[in-house]
Amino acid sequence: MEEAIQIFEPNKFWPTLITIVTALISIGIIVYLFYYQKKELSYDAKKRRGMISIVLGIVLLLTTSTGILNWWNSLKIKPVTVYQNSIDLPKGNVLFKDIRKAFIFVDKPMTIASPPPDSLMNYKRLLIIEEKDDASHALSEANYPIEDILEKMRSLTKKK
Repeated sequence: MEEAIQIFEPNKFWPTLITIVTALISIGIIVYLFYYQKKELSYDAKKRRGMISIVLGIVLLLTTSTGILNWWNSLKIKPVTVYQNSIDLPKGNVLFKDIRKAFIFVDKPMTIASPPPDSLMNYKRLLIIEEKDDASHALSEANYPIEDILEKMRSLTKKK
């Protein structure tokens, strides 16, 4: 087995935080709904209870599904390992000789009106690694240090 030159660990802070917050909101809604359904209410409050329960049920559905899907997505974020002749990405291992192009793509959304100045925008940046067989891999700046990964790849391919 080839020895790893460098391992880039993903940043899982935001997915974990979002999962925890949505789980706490969901638990709070369940507790509130349970308490609210058991409480004795006046006639006018009973009429509102149905509507409040429906709205809170929809919010419960949205927060629970957001938390579960965010947790599921965070399981797919794996470390990127750089070897002497290849790079191990979350979607598989790619040999350096099979890479056609590797570059940082800045995702600037298209606008109909004139866009605001770049200083006001927070563009998403992706490291795109294209293979010769037209497969491509994308690593987000939100999860990985993409500039360091690209620099390490370039330094290893220039040595050859």
